[in-house]
Amino acid sequence: MPWLLDGSNLARGGDRERVRRAALAVARNERVRLVLFFDGPPPAGSEAVERLGRLEVRYVRDADAAILAQL
Repeated sequence: MPWLLDGSNLARGGDRERVRRAALAVARNERVRLVLFFDGPPPAGSEAVERLGRLEVRYVRDADAAILAQL
């Protein structure tokens, strides 16, 4: 099972891109699958679901609910 992370909580209202890059580095370096959830719409030009190798980024209405549903 992949690690499920609430990116909005990790960003603390700040830079979602910084959290996304950090999660990508962890996924690559630790060789684990991560699913990173962000509350709200994706950035302009991005899809609602991004698959980046071992990292999947999902932009959802409610990250907490999406994580619970995944479990």
